[in-house]
Amino acid sequence: MIYDKTLDQNSGLLMHAWDETRKQKWCDPATGKSHYPWSRAMGWYVLAIEDILEYLPDNHPDRDALMNILQKTCDALLRVRDIKTGLWYQVLNKGGQEGNYLEGSGSAMYIYAFARGAHKGYLDKKYQYIASSAFDAYIKEFITVDEKGFVTIHNICGGCGLGGTPYRDGSYDYYVNEKRVDNDTKGVAPFIMAAIELDR
Repeated sequence: MIYDKTLDQNSGLLMHAWDETRKQKWCDPATGKSHYPWSRAMGWYVLAIEDILEYLPDNHPDRDALMNILQKTCDALLRVRDIKTGLWYQVLNKGGQEGNYLEGSGSAMYIYAFARGAHKGYLDKKYQYIASSAFDAYIKEFITVDEKGFVTIHNICGGCGLGGTPYRDGSYDYYVNEKRVDNDTKGVAPFIMAAIELDR
């Protein structure tokens, strides 16, 4: 249901949220979809599908449908990778736009999802090589090591939500101006999981 309700048919990306009532200021009044695909939201989504597939019986009637959604979604993510680094932006479909930035949690989640999906047979084997290449780029782009050997992962969005008080309007400016947090666990954990999956 979430795939159907949040899917952008043109890009294959999933918008961050959906409002059934079409009343929230952040949504399109015709579809109820929010206007932008947020990197970490899609990261959680693809990882959740892989979690489900790991426990879903092979003969479950919906298994093929979930595999298809995972494959289509990962293919869409490949199309919005940054050409220069091979990583992903905070607002996925606005790569290179002023204020947008390469984001450390979504990028780590995709690397992990690609590697795990390839190992488990959910995704084509090419995703293993893509994950390995992106892992190298991740280290170069996001990670610093100080003179004492302490590692820091940078450019991790602290969090994005919609609605609430104060009201989060889901605008482009909202997403790119939310606080960035060094070593936020929502980026550190998927990076470690990706490293384990890739045996790095």
